Amino acid sequence: MKPVAVIGCGAIGQGWAILFAHRGIAVRLFDVSAAAAERAVERIAVSLSDLCGEHGFMGSDAVQARISVYGSMAEAVEGVFYVQECVPENVSLKTRTFVDIAALTDKEVILASSCSSILPDAFLEHPRFRERCIVAHPFSPPHLIPLVEIVTSSWTSEATVDAVRCLLTSIGQRPIVLRKPVPGYVVNRLQAAVIAESLALVREEVISPQDLDTCMKDGLGRRWAFMGPFQTMDLNSAGGFQEYVNKFYADGYRAICSDLKVHEPWSPRAIDAVEHWRREEVRDEKALALRRRWRDQMLLAIGQFLRDADDRSRTS
Repeated sequence: MKPVAVIGCGAIGQGWAILFAHRGIAVRLFDVSAAAAERAVERIAVSLSDLCGEHGFMGSDAVQARISVYGSMAEAVEGVFYVQECVPENVSLKTRTFVDIAALTDKEVILASSCSSILPDAFLEHPRFRERCIVAHPFSPPHLIPLVEIVTSSWTSEATVDAVRCLLTSIGQRPIVLRKPVPGYVVNRLQAAVIAESLALVREEVISPQDLDTCMKDGLGRRWAFMGPFQTMDLNSAGGFQEYVNKFYADGYRAICSDLKVHEPWSPRAIDAVEHWRREEVRDEKALALRRRWRDQMLLAIGQFLRDADDRSRTS
């Protein structure tokens, strides 16, 4: 198989590199900052040392060997079949980057952006052969969270959508296709609603930041780790989804929804309260790095558990 190129070597680019390399695909890294690219290789090595040997990540040296840094964008994209752009979230920068990549690649090469919120039409109008350009928005870290949002521009071809969905599925990801672009796409909109209401509850001293996180971690998160809100509703009422709606919406959820604070600005007082709690628990950058490594180990273990559970359900 031909290699892929990853343009931009921040945390998302590093995650994509690990993901592709773990699945046996050679990866070419490029960043306008050579120092950033070299740091990325070092950080990838640390991640692989943590992850390989457990829960399906095997062969740290072999995975690392598939990842190479290139000194120019032209060298990085030469001969690849797929490019994953991971530059910062800025319309002008992404527009220039896609124009540059498109000028260096044949029309058969798919160009995908890791963009997390910008509408595709805002930066995918001008590249050569723009029908092969698309958004493939991952979640951090991409090698441990399988969901990818596929978002099309007005010019993206169905062949490009099918090819990206097929590629992502083949490397173990779970792609979803947005039927039409919306600001922030889908997952960040859901996340924004939860964050806004969470900060409002802390602001109004309904709950502490610690207990709010516990609500998600030990309550909703336990269910939502393996089924979504609609399936949860379907299973939480003897008669299924429609009975749940009939029973709880008119007298319960309608009143709650009218009282939600999701449209209100995030409260500085609530932000300070959350920051104070987090810095008490994780005091500095070194501690944050260690905590991220713990997060990655937990995501890896949860992912393996859920894969095993899926396998058991299919054979039972």
